[in-house]
Amino acid sequence: MRDYRQQSPQQLQQQSPAPMAPTQVANPHPSTVQMPFNPPSNPQPPRSAPLMPPAQQPPVRYGQLAQGLVANTREVVRRWTGTMEAVRRWTGKVAAMNNYNSQQPPPAPLVLYHPTSTPSGPLSKTQPWKRSRTLRLTMQRRRHRRVREQHKGGITGKRIAIGVVISILLLIVTLTSSGAAYGYGYYQGQLPKLQALASQHISQTTRIYDRHNVPLYDSYDQSIGGGRRTPVDIKYIPQVMQDAMTSAEDPTFWTNSGFDPQGVLRAVSQAGSTGGSGITQQLIKNLRNDDQRTLDRKVSELALSIGLTQQYPKAKILEMYLNVSGFGSQDLGVEAAVEEYFHLEPQCDKNFKCIPGIAQLGYNPKTKKHDPVLALAEASFLAGMPQNPVSYDPTLGPSYTQRALNRQVYVLGRMVALGITVDGLGTITPDIAQQAENLMAKWTFTRYRHTKLAPHFVDWVVLQMEAALGGGQQGVQAFLTGGFNIITTIDLNLENYVEAAVKRHLTQPDLQLFPYRHIATLNVDDNVNDAAVVVIDAKTGQVLAMDGSADYNSTDPKVSGSVNAATSGRGPGSSFKPIAYATAFEMGWYPG
Repeated sequence: MRDYRQQSPQQLQQQSPAPMAPTQVANPHPSTVQMPFNPPSNPQPPRSAPLMPPAQQPPVRYGQLAQGLVANTREVVRRWTGTMEAVRRWTGKVAAMNNYNSQQPPPAPLVLYHPTSTPSGPLSKTQPWKRSRTLRLTMQRRRHRRVREQHKGGITGKRIAIGVVISILLLIVTLTSSGAAYGYGYYQGQLPKLQALASQHISQTTRIYDRHNVPLYDSYDQSIGGGRRTPVDIKYIPQVMQDAMTSAEDPTFWTNSGFDPQGVLRAVSQAGSTGGSGITQQLIKNLRNDDQRTLDRKVSELALSIGLTQQYPKAKILEMYLNVSGFGSQDLGVEAAVEEYFHLEPQCDKNFKCIPGIAQLGYNPKTKKHDPVLALAEASFLAGMPQNPVSYDPTLGPSYTQRALNRQVYVLGRMVALGITVDGLGTITPDIAQQAENLMAKWTFTRYRHTKLAPHFVDWVVLQMEAALGGGQQGVQAFLTGGFNIITTIDLNLENYVEAAVKRHLTQPDLQLFPYRHIATLNVDDNVNDAAVVVIDAKTGQVLAMDGSADYNSTDPKVSGSVNAATSGRGPGSSFKPIAYATAFEMGWYPG
């Protein structure tokens, strides 16, 4: 190695795509190549000879290329040999150091330093620490970047908020559109039901009159759910009655589209504890006769109410409501209610054109005049009953009457709050409402009395009508609910005279011509307890009077009052012989 370092440095020829020109070396032996040596203390990057154009580059000989490969191999061997020697020396040094440290005594413990004297005089001021300009610029850039990021974050937050709002709006629009489409389809599906409800036949009372339009009998369905009903036109229903009903049940009736949105929301918010149905919805419920508390029924009623409002005027809807609603005591419709509670009967002329009893609301029989306070009292009393006809039926007892009166107070309060006016009174005030309450508190309510005049004749007419309507149960039901007004040939005055004459001849002493002239009481002396009379116009064949027994209501077996002896078939016996003989003589048949 010493001989190797003493040799003059020679420059290795670089192997590159562009061969360099050969350099002049001091060593004349081409096999000896000296590698450049750079001490570790002053490293220098390797320098490469500048590239020459291809035209100026000398040709490369094979001997020179082989000499470079041998030199490179020697350099690699030398480097690996030096590295291994360095590792061996370092391992020996580490072992020697560990051996030395193990032979040394342990170090003394650390002692806190205490100065022996304090410095005299004030301490010199130190220069305040100041960030470098580079650090200040860096921190400034960071602050600016943070502000920009916050600003961008705010914009991003706004964009997110706007996006959320737009998404919610789109969701609402989608749900609304879907709901509208579903509602329209559901509404279209309910239209056939609406048409069927509007055109259905509601039960009505059948009335029988004499030849002078005097009422003889009212026939109606007396089963559960049935009752008396006489439909009336809206033009006959006083305005005070209409205002009382809308104030109690549906203040927005004249302006809503078939239902009251506030009422529906109120019912939903109170979990169904209060009713939310308006007049139109109640009308649908009464026509369908469905009282189930289900969501499907409510939705169906809502759709049908909207459709009914679109197809019929409000006045017609209110008319239907007042004609089908229950008013207690099997009174269906306001006309039946005024006839029972206030004894207001329809007035008919000779042509059978009648003014219903509801048109006479407020009529005072004592003064024979119309009393507006009485009309208000009667209207407010009736308007409170459809909400619960059974609980507010005043004919069931004092407790029921008091409930009905309390309900009337509520109705009057609503009319006062809404500023309802009454003809002859003006705007209703609390004083006027109190007067109406006092009038109705003194009223005596009696239950409906089902009367039947000329009973045997009426039964005979009913049998003929049932047979004409199909007979059997079908004919019976059609007659009970058909609402027929039947004018008969009977004269009620003559009928009353005949009935009285039969009773007098049977129960009072009288001159008897059979079997001889004597004074006797037939039911006592001759055991004659029953009789029958039929009066017929010989020219027209019209029945003017008919009495089938001495007493229609008698349960005595000797009388059997409900049996109509005038129409019961019996054998003629010997009384028919003169007629048989006369007919034979007319035909030329003679004895012998």
